[in-house]
Amino acid sequence: MPATLGKSSQRPLQADTTGDEVQRSVMDLLSQTRQRIEHGFQLGSAEQDEVVHQTRVDMKRLRALWYLVRPGLNKASVKKLHSSARDVAGALSGQRDHAVMLETLDSLDIELPEAGYRDMVAMLGEQFQPSDNRAVPLDEALALLDQLQAEVESVDWPLLKRDHLLQGLIRTGVKGEDLGRLALQQSDVEALHRWRKWVKAWMYQLNWLQPEVDKRWMQRLKPLGSALGRIHDLDVLVDALRPLEAQVPQALSRAIIEEREALLEQVSADAQQVYAKRARRRARKVFRRWYRVSSNISQ
Repeated sequence: MPATLGKSSQRPLQADTTGDEVQRSVMDLLSQTRQRIEHGFQLGSAEQDEVVHQTRVDMKRLRALWYLVRPGLNKASVKKLHSSARDVAGALSGQRDHAVMLETLDSLDIELPEAGYRDMVAMLGEQFQPSDNRAVPLDEALALLDQLQAEVESVDWPLLKRDHLLQGLIRTGVKGEDLGRLALQQSDVEALHRWRKWVKAWMYQLNWLQPEVDKRWMQRLKPLGSALGRIHDLDVLVDALRPLEAQVPQALSRAIIEEREALLEQVSADAQQVYAKRARRRARKVFRRWYRVSSNISQ
């Protein structure tokens, strides 16, 4: 598959899924990730930002998959898989987090004094410390990708059976449902952040099980994850600019508060739709549809 700056093309799991087939899908995704990073050395800064972003997305997809397969694998193996995928993403976090914070600041429809804006941009650079040599984090990520691939190859994949995926899908959904209930009661930064991670994991898991099995539900789940992501970006921006708190214009602070409140209303409404059926019941329904659709495709 040719190197690309765009999204990786996931190899969906089939109804007759075995551990060996999951491994093949993982190795296919890792191959695409590797080609993208290797291609990234030849690109300009804007295109490299996209390489970084899509590589981190691939690691989120894999971590969601580890949650999906966890019931059927050795706990120590799953822990190593999570750690290795997190390390790859972590090597690129400075570049990506810095870029996201600049985008978030610029997306707020506020006219900022030029000097104040420069101070904020400088503060974001101090907080996230992106590498001056953009090839360095790509080099580090590539080396860590080798380590991740070695961990994947060492897993005892034949232990994994199809029913283990149902257990993993249910666990992820119930975790998100419980955290969502708590987050909507508290609306604090950490609770919303934890909820976002599990909503995203459930969404990525559905992609591994072929998203067309329940398009209407996916259309509700995705906006929930996006809105929670935007809330997280706003919260991180506020925290990053805290050293300049006295210099942050009231108009900017007010714009962040107003958007956050509107987003909280949106996620509350979205959550009612996503969890209209309890997560356990929804997961079972998705799994049955996946099995039926995937069986027809493979015949």
